Amino acid sequence: MVTVFALMLIFYFSEEKQAETGLLRSASAFTPIYQAADYSQDLVALLAAQRVFNANPSNPKTAIKLSRFSLQMYQSNGNARFLGAAKSALQPWWDVSEPPLEIWLTRGRLLQTEHYFETAAQDLSRLNSSHPGNIEALLLETDAWRRAGRINPAKKACIALAFAGRPDLTLFCTAEILLSLGESKKAEAILGNRLDDIRSLGLGEQAWAWSIYADSLLAIGELDQAERIWDSIAQSRELLLSYKLSYADVLIALSRWQQVTELLAADADKTAALLRLSLAAKNTAAVDYETMRERLAARLEVAAESAAAHLYLREQALYAFWIEEDSKSALEFALLNWEKQKGWEDVELVLTIARSIDDTAALEQIQQWRESFAGTTAL
Repeated sequence: MVTVFALMLIFYFSEEKQAETGLLRSASAFTPIYQAADYSQDLVALLAAQRVFNANPSNPKTAIKLSRFSLQMYQSNGNARFLGAAKSALQPWWDVSEPPLEIWLTRGRLLQTEHYFETAAQDLSRLNSSHPGNIEALLLETDAWRRAGRINPAKKACIALAFAGRPDLTLFCTAEILLSLGESKKAEAILGNRLDDIRSLGLGEQAWAWSIYADSLLAIGELDQAERIWDSIAQSRELLLSYKLSYADVLIALSRWQQVTELLAADADKTAALLRLSLAAKNTAAVDYETMRERLAARLEVAAESAAAHLYLREQALYAFWIEEDSKSALEFALLNWEKQKGWEDVELVLTIARSIDDTAALEQIQQWRESFAGTTAL
């Protein structure tokens, strides 16, 4: 049986090489291997999980292990091939209305990761009706509704966490909802009064809660304090790529370009990281800036033609705004991204670009959306 991961023995998918060779045309495309040293220990472990899966591909346990491992690698390095591989492992259950619980959870997480937020939220809502009180599912449902811009069902799922025995998580997800709605001072107040609660969480939940607190500090202009929070998180654990990017955005707001470079240097093969590294190089007149900019432009051009193009709308907007200084094009991308996801960072991206060119239509669009939910987040 030839599978996606078996092909990895022949093909290696470096994002940088995808852009340079122009071979990336879909979420399932691969590029030729260049040298055996490119294989990491994680890839070796992933291939081992694939071999176990191949022995019995209809076994939910082996499928879950392979899918979650692949998703973890995607979250760590941002390579969309791992996302496709994670989904591939769940194909026998993808359209099943009520699959095994762990399959169901992972399916919802994958839909969310692919930015199909409303579909993910609806699927997770059905899961929570069948399996009430599942903390992971409630957190996922809350986040999916929030990013879909559906604040009322997001609030409902968030409050359900308290009834499931986790009122602390209800407070944290409420803060996230408040951030999306522009109520950053309220979000900061909620979290700032519960720092001891955050410290008592497990590492995964703790990193999530601290990241919300850092975002709230960034939103209210407390940049130095936001940096201290991220520095503390980074010293206590290995950061996922998404957390590194959030940390870098605080450093960018502080114009600390050398720290941006140091933070993301090992991730230059990821588009979102290269974007921020290019901005740092631009602002320090680095000799390799033009090379970095050209590489970044090539990657985004390839991404725009791929099946995963919608996953790069935020990066397209930031590239146009930061690198090309084309606010009009940047706003077009930012609004397309906002149609897909309405997290705090997505809303703020539209507002920042719109303010730079005094686009009142875009500003009013966001304001009207936020005002339509006025008062909905009260516990």
